[in-house]
Amino acid sequence: MSDFTFKRGLDVPISGAAQGAVIRVDDPASVAVTPPDYKGNKMRLAVKVGARVEAGQPLGYAKTCPQIKFVSPAAGEVVEIRRGHRRAIEAVVVACGAGGEVDHGAVADIAALGADGVKARLLAGGLWPLLRSKPLAGIADPDVAPVALLVSAHQTGPNCADPQRLLEGREKELVAGFAALAQLAPVVHLCCAPSGPPAALAGISGLTIHRFSGPHPAGDPETQINFVCPPAADQRVWFCRTVDVADFGALLLSGKTPTRARVAVVGAVASPSYLDAVVGSPVVDLVAAAGGSGDASVRIVGGSVLTGRTLGVDNFLGQGGHTLSVIAEGGTRHFLGWLNPGAAAFSNHRFFLSALLPRKDRPLNTAVHGGPRALVPIGSYNRVVPSDIEPNFLMKAILCEDIEAMLALGLLEMSREEAALCTVVCPSKINYSEILGRGWAQYEKETA
Repeated sequence: MSDFTFKRGLDVPISGAAQGAVIRVDDPASVAVTPPDYKGNKMRLAVKVGARVEAGQPLGYAKTCPQIKFVSPAAGEVVEIRRGHRRAIEAVVVACGAGGEVDHGAVADIAALGADGVKARLLAGGLWPLLRSKPLAGIADPDVAPVALLVSAHQTGPNCADPQRLLEGREKELVAGFAALAQLAPVVHLCCAPSGPPAALAGISGLTIHRFSGPHPAGDPETQINFVCPPAADQRVWFCRTVDVADFGALLLSGKTPTRARVAVVGAVASPSYLDAVVGSPVVDLVAAAGGSGDASVRIVGGSVLTGRTLGVDNFLGQGGHTLSVIAEGGTRHFLGWLNPGAAAFSNHRFFLSALLPRKDRPLNTAVHGGPRALVPIGSYNRVVPSDIEPNFLMKAILCEDIEAMLALGLLEMSREEAALCTVVCPSKINYSEILGRGWAQYEKETA
């Protein structure tokens, strides 16, 4: 066991964390598979509008890797195929109705499956996209063996779902899931909070345990990899979260793809809550189940407010999404503007009176308080990035499209959460997440 303590980072003090017992939500009228949730992977259809499907039946597959399937979370009829820019598929909508479930057969001895057998089961059940690969944080390539696999049982993202709540009552599924992961990689790392692994993981052996403490991104698996098992251009490290491992175990034990998930609806809602809902449910149903939003204008984000995907009111929460963030839209002018002492404001630069008051969560909104301007190198980024990276120089290398300098400065090591924190504290209002994505895209293009 090893301990890592982050001195650098930032816990964004946004109010609205989920509390209380898990509330079961009724089955929705429709569900959907949403390919944009899987960045870098385009979907090719396997069904047409009007087709009858079973729960767990493939609706499509990844163009670059046809083995990776995207399956229906419910039985019913395909009623809509939404397309976006350049006719890219944005959602395949299924109207819930009568029908069965695809049964792949329960597994009695997971160890007997071997790596190939486990891969085949996860691919057929549509759960493979939950396994990510570093560098670049894309869906793991089933044809490239990893040097290690990291599972995160810690969460420090703003208002993100607590792993303890997501794992309650799933002990048997976790045992089966970790047994499956042991077939996929020579080493399985478990990263947890300073207090140790969640109670649901008690009794699971064969794991290399690491404890992470400190501010966010201490609970981010992409960042944890840099300290536990750094990847390289010629070697891959796969990662996921403990709730994903429980889903793997559920698929293997029952032979059926899990169709329900626990979701934390947080932020600007009347009653931030944990919900038990069908995978792929409409976001309006989930927000309504949490009491609705009292703000006239809100932004709904699938996942963390830092790295999640903005969703419209007619969108759906995709597979693997266990947090739905609702945040008020900014843009309202305030009395005195920047001259206001800011007793209720937040700034990581200690510009406001609030820096002298006790720290507490605040109802933050989407306002960026200004527009893009010249870069001011005052060390803002270094205070929130715990990895051994110089974000300021890395950003300049990406903007100059100097691929050799990018790689030398940590392009493959930087995580999306670290980039998002740089965006939050940037005095120049520059979207560092977008710039990092541009660097990753250039690297993939030049190494293809």
